[in-house]
Amino acid sequence: MQSEKRRIQNARTSRRGPRFVPSMITAEDITSGSDLRFKKKAMKEGEKTIFQARQLQRDQDQNRPGVNFTALRDAVWSNHDRFIEHIGTPVLMFVSCILLCVIGYIYQHSLEKKEYAYVEGDLSELTIKAFRMPGRLTRPIRSQQLGFLSEKIQTINRKVDSEELARIIIDQASTQAFDPLIIASIIKTESAFKRKAMSNKGARGLMQLMPATARYIAQKRGIEWEGLKKLNEPEYNILLGITYFDYLLDMFDNNVEHALMAYNWGPGNVQRVLKQRGHVIPQVRKYARDILLTHKRWKTEQHLSGI
Repeated sequence: MQSEKRRIQNARTSRRGPRFVPSMITAEDITSGSDLRFKKKAMKEGEKTIFQARQLQRDQDQNRPGVNFTALRDAVWSNHDRFIEHIGTPVLMFVSCILLCVIGYIYQHSLEKKEYAYVEGDLSELTIKAFRMPGRLTRPIRSQQLGFLSEKIQTINRKVDSEELARIIIDQASTQAFDPLIIASIIKTESAFKRKAMSNKGARGLMQLMPATARYIAQKRGIEWEGLKKLNEPEYNILLGITYFDYLLDMFDNNVEHALMAYNWGPGNVQRVLKQRGHVIPQVRKYARDILLTHKRWKTEQHLSGI
């Protein structure tokens, strides 16, 4: 019995980490002097072991000789405490990470709601003037804007030649009197500046034009239709994309939000909803809001940088 007590003490003070008494320990394991084999148990199993130790303690109260029930109970409780002590820190870290993620998500969501509310508040006063350029950019301003837009493109897509793409966007946008940042915002949302992007429905290129739509708008505005493969060329794709956006602005009386929703959802769907005074599906409204938010954010950063 003395050696059994020493074995239990060794189990308590072992430096090899926590060791746990199996749930199926019996009185015979103590009286026969057999070696206790410790196994790692889950919390549920540990509770079963403690329950069994309490049951053995009640047997001791009935004066059943031959077994040191108190030593067994102490061993079980000791191992259970070490189990709690061992898993306490990792569990606490895991729970803390989950809480931080939840708090971060709620905070980010609240910021987005504030930004959307800010944009929605401005929509009543939002006119096409906010997205038009009065004339060609002067060389110093064009150079500064080229650097700014190139940096934004590089942040989103590192595989693309950001400076060349920024130059094409600025040239094509200024040719049709658009702010390059609104065109870049559309491209960011549509394709993330991926030149050969293709949707499940067959939309192609940087501005995700459907072939039929691209061909129609080219014929409508007197642009030579150069074929399907040409839609993957940045310059041609952006030219037709800006022309189509300008066409939608004319269709919706220069209402930028409606034109953006029509770019994503199709002009027929937007016209039908407006005529019936129905509700635009949330994904389409979010699409337009995301573009407006990106443009507003970039415009603010550009202003703060002195451009």
